[in-house]
Amino acid sequence: MPSKWISPLRQIIFGAKQMVYSETVVSHGDFHRGNIAVSGGEIVILDWEHAHRNSPFWDLYNLFDLTHPVFCRQTSDALRQSALNAYIASRRSLGWEEPPGFIRSYYEYAAVHSVWMLLLIQDDLKQDVWEPSDLLKAQAETLASLLSPCIYSSNDHGFRYNVFILKMDVALELFSYKGAFRMK
Repeated sequence: MPSKWISPLRQIIFGAKQMVYSETVVSHGDFHRGNIAVSGGEIVILDWEHAHRNSPFWDLYNLFDLTHPVFCRQTSDALRQSALNAYIASRRSLGWEEPPGFIRSYYEYAAVHSVWMLLLIQDDLKQDVWEPSDLLKAQAETLASLLSPCIYSSNDHGFRYNVFILKMDVALELFSYKGAFRMK
């Protein structure tokens, strides 16, 4: 990642507004495909040692948008939207009332955390912790997740929300950087 992006990306993290959405839930803390199993026809969530109270967005972000140098992220925009809709429907069935802007708040949360991941990956590239090629792949996946259009519509509300919290000049450079990885 070009060094001239580091400062603007750090400003996004440190300047991120307090998330309007403040509900906390019991969070698995390490919710990813490797911690989901099927036993006797039932879905089982494994490894609860990182459980804590957190935003409902943390586990969703871990499952759909968090990248890792060894394990590829395999989430499409359509799968993410379908899962978010299923999450909302499941919580509604338990009496939860979806607050206005829940989906939009998720995308803002995911954007800020994706910027955070880009900075962590950049720091890891300076150390000998992971294979550089694996880190560059995770960096490309994080950029793809950050820059992909996020579309949500339902009977209650509909909008197209592009996650561009970056300054316009940085965002335009990110688009050309994304193209360097020959991503779809």
